[in-house]
Amino acid sequence: MKVPIQQPLDPQSVLPTLQAMLPNYKLSMRGSKIIVAEKSAAVGATIFFQKKKLVINGNFPNMGLQMVFILSVLLLGFLIPLVIFFLTVYRSQRDSEQEVGATVQAMLSGAQPQQGYQQGYP
Repeated sequence: MKVPIQQPLDPQSVLPTLQAMLPNYKLSMRGSKIIVAEKSAAVGATIFFQKKKLVINGNFPNMGLQMVFILSVLLLGFLIPLVIFFLTVYRSQRDSEQEVGATVQAMLSGAQPQQGYQQGYP
């Protein structure tokens, strides 16, 4: 998902706002231009900051798990690992990309961060 922006953004200044808007994600920096939003070990999204747009992709948030997946594709062939990937992880990563993308668009449009609610028993 590509989100156009008017002026370049600093990932360090965007990170606290995103943390407030995405309480169920663990956010961290990867390098100087990428924010990683981790929902679980295999499900997450990356936000890549460019001059005129933000690119949001559903992805493995952990580099180790991503390397294991690539090695399994290389060692076992393409078909078996890709079928397992599409049956187990792909839908969750796509949903994570959509959720993070919608949050980033809301943040850029000026919406105020909302704290996550706690479900409790009365």
